[in-house]
Amino acid sequence: MLRFDGYRRAPSLPSQREQRRLLLLVLLIGGVILIPQWLISWRLFAPDTFLNNERHNSRSRVAQPETLSRSQDDSRFAGRSEELLKQLSEIDFSAVEDNTPFGKKETTAWFSTLHLLTQFSVDDLRSANPPWVTFSQLYRNPSNYRRKLVALRGEFRGIAYYPAPANDKGIDGYYQAWLQPERENDPVVVYCLQLPPGFPEGMRIQEPVEVIGVFFKRWVYQAQDGLRVAPVVLTKEPMWKRTPISTTGSLTSPQNILLAVAISVVLTVILLAYLFRPHQRHIPELS
Repeated sequence: MLRFDGYRRAPSLPSQREQRRLLLLVLLIGGVILIPQWLISWRLFAPDTFLNNERHNSRSRVAQPETLSRSQDDSRFAGRSEELLKQLSEIDFSAVEDNTPFGKKETTAWFSTLHLLTQFSVDDLRSANPPWVTFSQLYRNPSNYRRKLVALRGEFRGIAYYPAPANDKGIDGYYQAWLQPERENDPVVVYCLQLPPGFPEGMRIQEPVEVIGVFFKRWVYQAQDGLRVAPVVLTKEPMWKRTPISTTGSLTSPQNILLAVAISVVLTVILLAYLFRPHQRHIPELS
């Protein structure tokens, strides 16, 4: 007996045209959501970009008087740097020996140099216009740079504080930092009397710095794989070159999020209007 009631009719499946339309719709919606985020991540647009540019321009305009006033005091810095170089040349480095560990006979030159650095500022060291050097230059020609001011640029990869041995110069301790110079793999050991405020410590850091200090010697030290040699530089304080973190320029700032949402909504509306626009059927004319 046939029954025509009590059975649900199977839902009709969408046609292939409708399936393609739904698939295209999903892809388009996903695209309009992801594309703005991709653009922001690549900084092709962001509200903060214009704000940061304006702040940069304003800082540049404000910084001009400071630069002019600083240039008027160049004679004072130059006088200090000349005094620094003069006193540095008077320190006896005759007992300093390359390719050796630190020796007791080198303590006079060591603490005399550190004590001299305490009497001058970083600006005094900078105004002496020391040459920019590399690991290779200090390693190959230590005698040419000994007791001279040098400048290095790179990253501190490790830093630790050590109390100083008893001395008559009032040096309580110093920081031993391992500097990886730019475009070089071998380290330069830098002894710093002090660190910039907030500078991290530890043996797993990676902080960009510039160092202006006195080259001391080519030092032999015990590494994990045996004896190694590294140039040693003494400085008062490294110049921290870290890029400041801007809270207004964050990629997840409310302005960027609202901008991404607004663009996504506009693109979605445009694409939906295009996708579901009414199609006019062409009815052939009968002759």
